[in-house]
This record gives sequence, C-alpha cells and structure tokens, in this order.
Amino acid sequence: MKHIKLFEGYEFDEETPFAITIELTGEFEEHTRQSKNSEGARGYTAMVSPITLVNNGERYNMVKVATIPWDIQRNIQFDFWASYRPQANEIYVTQSSASANDLERIESAAYRDELRSGQPILSDVGEKGNSLFSPGYYCKFENGFKVGEVDHRGYFRIVEVK
Repeated sequence: MKHIKLFEGYEFDEETPFAITIELTGEFEEHTRQSKNSEGARGYTAMVSPITLVNNGERYNMVKVATIPWDIQRNIQFDFWASYRPQANEIYVTQSSASANDLERIESAAYRDELRSGQPILSDVGEKGNSLFSPGYYCKFENGFKVGEVDHRGYFRIVEVK
C-alpha cells in the first residue's frame, strides 16, 4: 500500500478514494418499500441516483436515500442517510427520526432547514445537541471501492471513484 505524506504527522492512503458515486439498486428500493408507517404508507427512495459520498478522514457527508412518510398517528418522520466509510470498505446507513416538536427544538434554523430539505449534511450533525440520529446498518464492499462493485446486501452499486 502506497502512502503520501501531506504534512507532518498525517499520511493519506492513495488507494482510499476521497469520494465515491453510487446508484441505488432495485434491491434497495424494494427494501425501502417494505417499511411502512402506522397508516400503511410505504417507504420510498428520497434521492435520485447517482449520488456522491465524500469522506476526507475527519468529516463526511450524509445523503438522504430513503424516507418513510410522516406517521400521523405517532407524529414522527423516519429518514435514512448514507455515508461513506473508507476505512471499513462500507457505506453506512443511519436512521433519523423526528417529530415536528423535535425539529422545533433544534436551535439552529439553518440546521433545521438542512434536515427538512433532504440536502446532504455533514457528519457533525450528532454534535449539534440532538438525538435525532440512531444506529443503522452497513453495506460492505468485499472487493473494495471499484466501479461496478455492489455491496454485500445488493443495495448500492459504485459508478465512479475519485
């Protein structure tokens, strides 16, 4: 494995991509449709693929990939966010759940708008004093991040590596 020293005390593994572009597979869309809210409305994919996931080692983006429609009975919305974990050769899918009251309690109006818009958000969302995010599941790429590879669950296909 070849390393490039960028500055004192830090090495960058040149075989680890900075970003990967993925597409959501039919398997992921079907998995999402299996989730329902209390009224029986099925989940759906939230982003048009392909999407680009970035990781610079310290911060990474999280992109909303699926939503379960607003659950009126429980007053809650479930969303699923994908992020790229190069050290583990995986995409990690994190779940967020928020009621209208939860969203109003978030002090930063800009952050509240980011969550509602479905635009990519940065990994430090958990540090902003909220508990909207909970553990999810991983999708491992056994052969590394190579164009055409599909994760072990069959949910994401890599279409570009940078």
